Amino acid sequence: QNYFQQSEQLETAVVLAAGAVATEVRAAALIIQRLPRANAADAAGAADAADDADEEWRRAVVLMSSITSGELLDAALRPTDVLYRLYHQEGVRVYEPRLLSHVCRCSHQRVSRTLGSFPRDEVEEMAIDGKITVTCEFCKSDYVFAAAEIDGLFSAG
Repeated sequence: QNYFQQSEQLETAVVLAAGAVATEVRAAALIIQRLPRANAADAAGAADAADDADEEWRRAVVLMSSITSGELLDAALRPTDVLYRLYHQEGVRVYEPRLLSHVCRCSHQRVSRTLGSFPRDEVEEMAIDGKITVTCEFCKSDYVFAAAEIDGLFSAG
């Protein structure tokens, strides 16, 4: 919750649960995010719309807070059932699930383009013993650029 308060532009509420259920250990999370407000046509309408949106957000958070750990961890309770139980009066729209995977889009070519977008003197200052090493903060891959390759960033084009 602290991360979302400090790092995200959208208001976010989180409920987490973890525990032993029968013979397995399970964990679950329910996260809701407040959508950005649309611009209202006039000042009076904007104030009323903002008050309504604030009330709707508070209601969504209160409803979410009513879920129990047992419900979140229940393997027989489908996510769509949880959403319906909590928000049936507001209407529920469920999208097809997508599997998550740990994939990074970094590549030697992308890092080369990024380095090439900096002024040459700044890139040369990054070199240590004639080489630049760039580490992707997502996948921790290292991309090493030797002096000749650094020159090549600025000679092409």
